Amino acid sequence: MREISDSCIDHIYVNLINKYAAVTHFPAFCSDHHLVSITRKEYKMKKECQTIHYRAYSKGNLSKLNSLILTYDFSYLSSNNTTVNAARFTNHVLNILDTEIPLKSRKVKHVNSPWFSSKIARLCTIRNKLKQIASSEKSKYTWLKYKNARNNVGYEIRAAKKMYFNTKFAKVCESQSLRATVNELTNFRTKSTFHACSLVDPSTNMVTYDTNQISQIFANSFTVNSVTRPSDFAVISRINEYCKLPHSASDEFTTVTEDDITDGISHLKNKGGPGRSFIPIKALKILQRNISKHIATQFSTIFTLCSVPLSFKTSIVFPLYKGKGPHTDANSFRPIVLLSPMVKLFDRVLFTKLLPLVEDRFIDEQHGYRRHRSCNTALTVPSQGIFNFFDSRSMRVGAVFVDLRKAFNSVDHNLLLNKLICQFQLNSHIIRFFRNYVNNRLFNISGDSSYTQATLYNECRGVPQGSPMGIYCSRYLSTTSRMQ
Repeated sequence: MREISDSCIDHIYVNLINKYAAVTHFPAFCSDHHLVSITRKEYKMKKECQTIHYRAYSKGNLSKLNSLILTYDFSYLSSNNTTVNAARFTNHVLNILDTEIPLKSRKVKHVNSPWFSSKIARLCTIRNKLKQIASSEKSKYTWLKYKNARNNVGYEIRAAKKMYFNTKFAKVCESQSLRATVNELTNFRTKSTFHACSLVDPSTNMVTYDTNQISQIFANSFTVNSVTRPSDFAVISRINEYCKLPHSASDEFTTVTEDDITDGISHLKNKGGPGRSFIPIKALKILQRNISKHIATQFSTIFTLCSVPLSFKTSIVFPLYKGKGPHTDANSFRPIVLLSPMVKLFDRVLFTKLLPLVEDRFIDEQHGYRRHRSCNTALTVPSQGIFNFFDSRSMRVGAVFVDLRKAFNSVDHNLLLNKLICQFQLNSHIIRFFRNYVNNRLFNISGDSSYTQATLYNECRGVPQGSPMGIYCSRYLSTTSRMQ
């Protein structure tokens, strides 16, 4: 048995040494058997490499790219089929980009902190090598060298962090940027990147791991089912009759100029984007001088025909963990809507077209999405009213704070259109456009990099999130009673 024990130990040392930290054997009491003691290494989960796709705009021939846009024929953008026009325009622009600035991909492990420098990276490499040498040689001298290298890395990290945040706090001039810097320093309210691998099905109370069922559960949680009431039939008939009224399209609403497109592109942020199958924001900003007139033609056709392309009404929803609640509950996640750059640009232009028509009909207590109004004014005005009540005699003050659950997703389309007719008195052409804009909106659920469901779910209620058309929701809720 001694030979068998030795052969077993040899097998472990030769073939499985990477899985164990220590392997020893000793003879058992009153027996010729040997006991083998194995200590497993601590399991460390490997970070998966993430594949990112990018275009090297700095290495591309931008002058040739602009010349290709000028010579390409985009006359089809004025035709009646807006859905096909939007798809053809996206494909043509992406094909032009691929000829001069092809799409590349690379794998990255993680994103370093902004204070992490190349000097710290070299010190970390030296520290890791010294740790390997000290672990193999097990001498006091090598362990001392490793500890000195470890202390140097810690010192450099603390110095780099201190310099980075001192410089950043010195440049802070607004309360919002100050709050963001403090949150970055304390790691407060950082967005969790937890991906739901399993969810509890509310119908069966069973945990499911199937991605199709997980997407269906998320879709049911993020949408609010529409229940038709008897009073809704009168509202629906009023909207249908109003849309049949003859009203020609006004140039004020339907005409989109190149300046409108240029202004909209300038408001787009460089970050973000739902994927590779859409025109990047960086490309729109590079080509805006030559592509603005074609986009203006496309948007003018959409406003004139009251037909929004299906791709403009389709979004990608990413479930983001709220930071509280069980991970297997769909209610512990909030929907993050990812819109394509063209949709963001279209909503920005629509926002600028609609705001002059409805701004003078807002109630005075409305502070959201209005010029020269902000959160500060929304807090100052009611606070001053409460102070005035305190100063007067025999007055009592009460406050009611309402937090609407799923506010954006709960907006009824028919009631919203009825409000646009009755309260804001928009003409029938604009109402026909918005009826097409809010109806038949679709979305699909995107999980982590391993799956993105192709199943499209219908939004029975709700207004688009993540765009300037959030004013839509504020108009719906603008009948708040005034403080008496």
